[in-house]
Amino acid sequence: MAILITGGTGFLGTALIDSMLKQGHKVYSVSRHAPEPRERLAPLRGDILVPDFGLREILVHANITAVYHLAAIARLGKDNDGSIWRTNVEGTKNVIDVCLRYQIPHLL
Repeated sequence: MAILITGGTGFLGTALIDSMLKQGHKVYSVSRHAPEPRERLAPLRGDILVPDFGLREILVHANITAVYHLAAIARLGKDNDGSIWRTNVEGTKNVIDVCLRYQIPHLL
């Protein structure tokens, strides 16, 4: 199974990638700072704030069956510059749009 993980360089994303690779899955990890490539891991530098994460050509051919959306800004306080809203709300909307556009049946 091919899986796409957003936020793959974070604490949870790193653990999830390790788990999915151990289970034999092909993993695509989308983040602003892509992790080092490994067997069955395709690190992708992308941005959830951009339609198709800026990765349309890859998404068209990847046959992804599940997306684990872990990318977020997790800090407390005022959102003075709007980055929390953009990432956590608009970014999530883009993830949903990708799942619908590429008929990815599972979003977690």
